[in-house]
Amino acid sequence: MNKIITAIIILAVLGGLAAGVLWVIKSLSEQGSAYFEVVQDARQTAWDLKCLEQLRVLGADIQMYEAASGRLPGDLAELGRRELLRCPAPNGQPYEYIAGQNPSMRGANILVYEPQAVHDGKHAVLRLDGQVELLTSQQLQEELEKTRFALSR
Repeated sequence: MNKIITAIIILAVLGGLAAGVLWVIKSLSEQGSAYFEVVQDARQTAWDLKCLEQLRVLGADIQMYEAASGRLPGDLAELGRRELLRCPAPNGQPYEYIAGQNPSMRGANILVYEPQAVHDGKHAVLRLDGQVELLTSQQLQEELEKTRFALSR
């Protein structure tokens, strides 16, 4: 009888230890998952900011080009800055440039944009007045229509 009680006590202690170990593993897993999400969000924010900064630099280069030549470039390659011609995000694509515009046009026109939404469902854009921002696909399409309409006039 004494051996049975000892065996039951040992099983209870081992069961308690096993439950404790499982609880610790589960807690670490949940915390690890939360940590991973925070790291992913921080990475995405960094890519967003880097892309917008690149577009801001492109905007400054375009303004300098226009000041020197009296016109906007025919395409982005004329700027000679290949490292700035695509979004730096891992799935980033080359930027699209809408040629044929001039500085006297509506400043809100889209000048450079990302064709794919790589920033949490948004596209980075550079407007003719130098403003940079992230737009949803629907917002981008609406703004592209306005820009193309202004070009057709």
